[in-house]
Amino acid sequence: MTNLQVQDVIEQTKQLLGGVRQSLVKVAANLHFLRASNQYEGKFGQYAEETFGLSQSMTSKLVSLYDGWVIKAGVSPEQIEGEDYEKLYGYLPLLENKDPETALAEVKSWSRADIKAEKQEKTPCIPDFKEVCVKCWTPKENHG
Repeated sequence: MTNLQVQDVIEQTKQLLGGVRQSLVKVAANLHFLRASNQYEGKFGQYAEETFGLSQSMTSKLVSLYDGWVIKAGVSPEQIEGEDYEKLYGYLPLLENKDPETALAEVKSWSRADIKAEKQEKTPCIPDFKEVCVKCWTPKENHG
């Protein structure tokens, strides 16, 4: 492959990812709406996995980022379209009591590592190590 072909593939990939990121915000809005309809009796993640092929983890992240950014912070979906959903999700703990415009500017300019470091600075981890059963991972104090 020539350098020109490689550059073309890079540009095409960037455009494709931009479209995916825009679509993810729309998917997040739909998932949020469906989850809020309360028709799934606490099994929405399982429903989304079976119906849409999304992992329960991804479903949870998309619903949470839509709820945090659009519903609670009042940012329009168009403002977050095209942004890295992992960065938007990772920033959620920092979003509280912050101007949404400032927060969005930080998401756009910060790396995932920057967001992680800021979160750790604001809310340091406190490890809580417990002994667990090596067979079923149940905490030993709860094991029968």
